[in-house]
Amino acid sequence: MTSEPAPAVSPAKRSPPPPADLSRPDAGQPPTKRPRENKFDPTTVLPPSTDAAEILKQVEFYFSDANLPLDKYLWTLTQSDPKKQGWVPIKNIASFKRMQRFKPLETIVEALRGSKELLEVSEDGTSVRRKVPLVKPSEEVHKELSNRTVYAVTSPPTSPVPLQPSRRLIEYRKDLEMRRQACKSI
Repeated sequence: MTSEPAPAVSPAKRSPPPPADLSRPDAGQPPTKRPRENKFDPTTVLPPSTDAAEILKQVEFYFSDANLPLDKYLWTLTQSDPKKQGWVPIKNIASFKRMQRFKPLETIVEALRGSKELLEVSEDGTSVRRKVPLVKPSEEVHKELSNRTVYAVTSPPTSPVPLQPSRRLIEYRKDLEMRRQACKSI
């Protein structure tokens, strides 16, 4: 009785094991990176437009008292003007996500020329600035603005982490409830 060795199987001839779940269409495929669901992308949602009122409203918001001191990027653009006069290239403004739907650049320039109170456009039509320069608020004022600012984000309905109210909100609710009880007892 001579035992013959079993024939060697080369590694190249082995087939990969079948995927565990054959019901999925991508079974056996490497995982793909899912797009971020909570990031709003205006370039895919908002339609292209040449409406001067929309353009002016958006750019005036960018340069408003409420936004400009808190927008680090735009603030540095206003401060990086070589003549220190607050000019910002309109091409930079046009490259912002919410502005990419407004084309051509000449339409944006003409819309900005229509600003009566807040903005002025350079004579050559390449830059924009506030008519009345804004002084950056002190750190104390900045903190006060931050305390009064609410940043709202929508969460997907199947969010794995339940959203918890902030400590300040809980304290406010307790204080409000105590005041209601005090009013009832009067």
